[in-house]
Amino acid sequence: MNQITQITDLLEQREIKRAESLIAKTLRNTPDGTTKSHVYLQRARLKLLTQRPEEALRDIDHALANIDDVTGDSPQVRELLADSLLMRYEMALVGFADKADLLKSQEHYLWIIENVPQHDNLGWVYYQLGRIDLILTKTTDAIEYLNKALFAPSIIPELTAYIYERLGFIAFYEQRNPAMSDVLLTKALHTYPSYLPKQWIIQVLLLRTRILMKTDLTKALLVSQEAVALTSTGTDKTLLSEVLLHQSEILDAFGDRPSDVIDVIQRYLMLNKPPMGVDVTAARVHERLANAYMQTHAFEAAIEAYATALTYNPDNPWEHTLRYQIAVANFDLGNVAEARKILNNLITDEDIQPTDLKNASTLLDQIDTVAPS
Repeated sequence: MNQITQITDLLEQREIKRAESLIAKTLRNTPDGTTKSHVYLQRARLKLLTQRPEEALRDIDHALANIDDVTGDSPQVRELLADSLLMRYEMALVGFADKADLLKSQEHYLWIIENVPQHDNLGWVYYQLGRIDLILTKTTDAIEYLNKALFAPSIIPELTAYIYERLGFIAFYEQRNPAMSDVLLTKALHTYPSYLPKQWIIQVLLLRTRILMKTDLTKALLVSQEAVALTSTGTDKTLLSEVLLHQSEILDAFGDRPSDVIDVIQRYLMLNKPPMGVDVTAARVHERLANAYMQTHAFEAAIEAYATALTYNPDNPWEHTLRYQIAVANFDLGNVAEARKILNNLITDEDIQPTDLKNASTLLDQIDTVAPS
């Protein structure tokens, strides 16, 4: 087996480290020319697998500079260029994405369809064009391309799963059909090759839980537990944090599982350093934690969590509700003076909403009845 074939096999099996090592060795020992060009293209594919599109584009330039039979009009090179440009567009920071990358990527894919209709990876080309149209909010065109991708040839074993995932996404977010979306996402999970990395499966499971939260909380919880089990076997703490965060939302939605909410959020907090400054996600997590503490009558912990939530988001739209809950917790602890102080500040706040004002006034009347000032 020659080295190009070995590298290809390693990339297909997602043996990234071994492929990287073999590529480096091959480049060192190969003179300029056709073989070196193909190795650079293989390294570009590796860079895409590890989400480094800028480096992939540089390797494509190196491949073209070592020209023999590798040219920009090769469908394989066009496809690799298009994949790199699309990934660079998608990974750019908000406000810094260059739409020219997106349109140039689309141009390369369309060139392949028009000029090389027998391309052995045409399914992938259709899939990518569908994704581009989805970005451009051309949903009908996106669905058409994705359906074409299902029946076109491809060398990518996970492509069918990817297509069903995008169709499931469209069914939920664009067509407002959660039942069909769940069917399509289930197909995506069933067609994903078992030997490939599990991170993609976990992301699909997360999407399923978001859908199932609209229709079946119990099923959503079971799916989230499956995601937690898969994530816990790896070392990706960021992904585990995301899964736990979403699981806490599901448990919170039940309304009667505060101890479970507390357990999951505590696991989440152990994985994450306290953020610096304003952080809306951290504020929402501590608010959810505080509500659970209130349900379990852990009032001191609830006060601390509510205060932390307000610290992370001083402009919280529910600020008055949180301050009211702090007053309630203090009253239940017997800290009547502190509760009265908080409530008096609330009812004199010009920005307080009518519901919060009513609740604060009612509790203040109750305090004045049992403990006159």
